[in-house]
Amino acid sequence: ATNRKVIDAKNAKRLKIQQKKKKNANKPGASTKETEATTEEAASSSQPFLQHQEWVKFQQSISVSGFQTGQVMTATALKKSRGGKQARRMREKELARLQQQQGFLQDPTLIGVGNTGSSSAVATKFPAIRYSPEETQELLRQAYEALPERTGKRGNRNLRRQARRWKLVRKIRSDYKANIIRAHERRMEHRHYKRQRVIQVKEDAVVQRENDLDYQRKVLERWVNNLVMQKDTTSAEKKADPKTDAATV
Repeated sequence: ATNRKVIDAKNAKRLKIQQKKKKNANKPGASTKETEATTEEAASSSQPFLQHQEWVKFQQSISVSGFQTGQVMTATALKKSRGGKQARRMREKELARLQQQQGFLQDPTLIGVGNTGSSSAVATKFPAIRYSPEETQELLRQAYEALPERTGKRGNRNLRRQARRWKLVRKIRSDYKANIIRAHERRMEHRHYKRQRVIQVKEDAVVQRENDLDYQRKVLERWVNNLVMQKDTTSAEKKADPKTDAATV
């Protein structure tokens, strides 16, 4: 029951506050006060900073009529801007408006994309200068006439010297290449000669080996014959002298 009483008291208090707000809103003086407060706030926010105003006055004092140098000529409110497309378009519109006020001629080639009639910031800051074909020819003639005549060496002898130099370089390199080729050919000829000699030696080795074997066979046979003859002589000597046999026994 106590909780219910507390809730009812809170609801009654909330209803009284809402009714009071409605009564104040229905009064004619309340809306005017609110609008005045909002207009004052907007005016204070739209008013430029005092130091900025002084800077704009200084820029206006040093400005030259007939030239667009990109100086800040109007005081703007100090509002934070995030930049981007919208801010860039607003700046371009402001520059176009200033250009029209100062009496600059609009260049049809500098109109922005989409035929909006607003020129870009760069085109407004640096307007293009247009010349007729006759003026262009005259300016070109004056520029070519103002070119100084060439003085000093032409470099012909240097060119001939460089031509002789590179001709000699090419000859030296070609001779060097020919010498390398000839050395390679001589090396291959010597290698071929050694290979042919080795092949010839291998072919003649069969006969040489047979001759060596015959010679070794003859030497061995002679050695065997000498050994047999020596044994026969010793046995004959023993038979001829019996004393030596008894002594040995």
